[in-house]
Amino acid sequence: MEQVSLMRRRLFAPSVMSLVVFLATAAALIASYAAPIRPWYPSGGNVVHLDQGSASVGSISEATTSAGPYAISIQITYSPRFSLPLWPVLLVTAVLPVLWMMREYRRRRGRRRTLNGLCAACGYSVTGNTSGTCPECGTPIPLGSDAGT
Repeated sequence: MEQVSLMRRRLFAPSVMSLVVFLATAAALIASYAAPIRPWYPSGGNVVHLDQGSASVGSISEATTSAGPYAISIQITYSPRFSLPLWPVLLVTAVLPVLWMMREYRRRRGRRRTLNGLCAACGYSVTGNTSGTCPECGTPIPLGSDAGT
């Protein structure tokens, strides 16, 4: 029982971190399609840009030309160095939270069945069963539990 609890705790922390990254990526993905995002300028001279389902890191260069005393042309060029589609990140970060939720659902379903006098594996009624195993699926029923009495 202690190994199960330790395994559950080991799977919980990475699942929470993965869920946070998943939610942040989902928000970035939705924002990249919802409206044009102006480039974000973190320190270091790199530019982070979201556009149509991808995030890219690059640099911006500006060039100004003067065609007369009042005509000034400014050309801003964005040159991405690295681009990452957000869909694969979204799918990869969804795996651990989904596995954790499925495991928790199965654990809670088994506990609920056991408390209601049913087999934890198949849901067969084992009320009054004295053999210690479920007659339907063969799963051992702990003696002295509510399910077997």
